[in-house]
Amino acid sequence: MATKYGFWKPTEKDSNIKIRGTNNVIGTKKTLVYYKGRAPHDVKNHEVYIIMIIPSQSFLVFVVKSIVQKQKFMILKHLA
Repeated sequence: MATKYGFWKPTEKDSNIKIRGTNNVIGTKKTLVYYKGRAPHDVKNHEVYIIMIIPSQSFLVFVVKSIVQKQKFMILKHLA
């Protein structure tokens, strides 16, 4: 995913989010790192975001956690 000044790059394979004690998958976890500039002269930034995508019957929840700034926020997308 590119921006005007750089791009986000996944750092590991997507993993499943399961209900504790079961094998029921309820969502997906992605880890992204921001790079300033364009390849091959890009510079890795210290911003790491963990994105958890949890679909529901009536809405989609994105839980985004910034590792550097230690901030956590949720984005709800209504699927009406």
